[in-house]
Amino acid sequence: MGYQLIVGFKASDMITIEGGFGSVESEYDVPGTYEDEATAYYVQATINLAKGCFIVPEIGKLDHKDQTVAGVKTEEGDTSYFGAKWQINF
Repeated sequence: MGYQLIVGFKASDMITIEGGFGSVESEYDVPGTYEDEATAYYVQATINLAKGCFIVPEIGKLDHKDQTVAGVKTEEGDTSYFGAKWQINF
C-alpha cells in the first residue's frame, strides 16, 4: 500500500515551488514475516530564466525505515540528496 501527496504554488511568473511526500508499505503473505516500509519527501523550485530556459533545484530525503524478516527488525537507513536540472527548449 502506498500514497503520495504533491503540492505546488506559483509564486510569480518566474518561480514555482513544489513539495511532495510519499510513503509505501509492503508485506508478503508467506510463512514467516516479511514487512518493509519507506517514505520520501522533497522540495523543488522551477526558476524561469527566460522563455524556454529554466533551472529546477531540488532537495529531498529517502527514509528506508525498518525491514522485518522472520520477526527481526533491521534499520535500512536513509539518504539525503540535492541537485538541479537545467533545460533549454528550442
